[in-house]
Amino acid sequence: MMCGFQITQQEDRMNYEELIQQRQSIRSFRDKAVSAEQMAEIKDYFNNCERLIPDIRVSLELCTGDAGTRLEGVVGYRGNAFFAPLYLVLLSEKKEGFYENMGYMAEALSLKLTDMGLDACWLTVDHGDMVKKTLLLETALSPVAVIACGYGKPERGVLRIDIMTPADVKFEAREGHIAPKIAQSEMVYDGSWGVTPSWEEDQFDPVLDKALYAATLAPSFLNRQTYRYLLKDRRVILCEKPEEMVSEADRKLGLGATMYNFHVIYTQYNHSGHGWKVGSVEDAGELRLAEGYEAVASMQLW
Repeated sequence: MMCGFQITQQEDRMNYEELIQQRQSIRSFRDKAVSAEQMAEIKDYFNNCERLIPDIRVSLELCTGDAGTRLEGVVGYRGNAFFAPLYLVLLSEKKEGFYENMGYMAEALSLKLTDMGLDACWLTVDHGDMVKKTLLLETALSPVAVIACGYGKPERGVLRIDIMTPADVKFEAREGHIAPKIAQSEMVYDGSWGVTPSWEEDQFDPVLDKALYAATLAPSFLNRQTYRYLLKDRRVILCEKPEEMVSEADRKLGLGATMYNFHVIYTQYNHSGHGWKVGSVEDAGELRLAEGYEAVASMQLW
């Protein structure tokens, strides 16, 4: 399954490297409405943004008013919807790759919100039919993701935690809500599984370095980051190991998000980069991945 993509003028002006680093998951919102003009801009961006699999039908519903009260107990981890002034309900037809496609688009949309000065938080959707019933949505498409959106309340400065190993943890001061993420050096293998790249500037492609760093900053459910990247034969191969505590939907949405971050940064500098191919990798049996891991997508770099 080949991805397709289209870059709009809106996307061209966005500084993706900065936005990916700035984007935070905000769980507390001020009582300030998102304007009609902003909502129109959000809708227009979604309708024209980059897609992983273009032939999957998708749509976006913007819900305001008492949507937060209606969604409490229906979406979000442990039913927390966070009473935001605006909810973006992302809907899709159910075809092969629809979760990954929506995760890809949701990450693009999240970065657009950051560019607009809005804060956001992805909310899990375990019962799409209940979301439609709760919000009175009349559509044949299924809710796949919900994003709470608005103006976040100030949060105290905290530490960004990069987990190298249980005995090696790196701390970096940042503002806002930060959760632990696996460090880039532990997320990427070069040539063979378990082989760490040499990250020295004169030994590693700086564009690839930027793209992989962006990929590790993508949102994932409880920051479990069930995936790893393998560089082999001029390709980047995305590998995943399912976890019992992360649903299939949340895993695949996270895969879409990390693929978007990698692709948007890599192709910004290197136009010879191809699109992601989602699904089984042809030589997967020869990759000798760690037990439990599966190659789920690949992208030819040049």
